[in-house]
This record gives sequence, structure tokens and C-alpha cells, in this order.
Amino acid sequence: MKKLKEAEKNANKAIELDPKIYEPYKILAQIYQNLGYSKYEEYLNLDEKAKKAYGDEADRLVQKRDTVKGVANDYFVKSGNYLNEAKKRTNNTSVLKDIDSRRKILKQLLDATKKGWF
Repeated sequence: MKKLKEAEKNANKAIELDPKIYEPYKILAQIYQNLGYSKYEEYLNLDEKAKKAYGDEADRLVQKRDTVKGVANDYFVKSGNYLNEAKKRTNNTSVLKDIDSRRKILKQLLDATKKGWF
């Protein structure tokens, strides 16, 4: 976690120095996708526990699960925003393909963590 914070700080500093380059935006997108995926795994774990629990414990786990799911979604949204910014700043074909590939994965994660009953 400490290394992610350091990487985030460095990427933001790079944006301050030259906001026209795409690399720091891709780095930030990866950081937020990693953070989101960590929360998504926590959500899945809490979901399994909630299925086995009863009464107040089940209610507590469901509430915590739904909160964690929302946090994961927020991180995935941020990741997508940074990918959009990176895409605006490059015309390199291989970089654009990588960004599009990441967007596909991110879409699946966003769908899995969107707010709602299902």
C-alpha cells in the first residue's frame, strides 16, 4: 500500500511538471484499478461470509459488503477517468491498444460493482 501511495505521489508530480504526457495517467489508472480490485476481492469474501451468516451478523456483513463494493466501484471509476486522460494524450498505436484492453477489463469490474440489487 505504501508503494502505491508513493507511485501515486510521483505520478501526480509528473503531471504537474508536464500534463501533456500520457504515462502518469496510465500509472494512476493502474493504481486505482489495483486498489479497486483489492476492494472487489474483499467484497467477494464478505459476500461469501454474509451468505453463511444469520440475523444481526448477516445484516452487519451485508452492510459492510455493500460499502466495500461501492468503494471498489469508485476506484474503478477513477481508473477509467485516468485511462481516458491517457488516451487523449497519445496517438501511439500500441499504447492505445493497451488502453482499450484495460478499458475492457475495467468495464467488467465496473459492471460487477455497480450499485443496485444485482
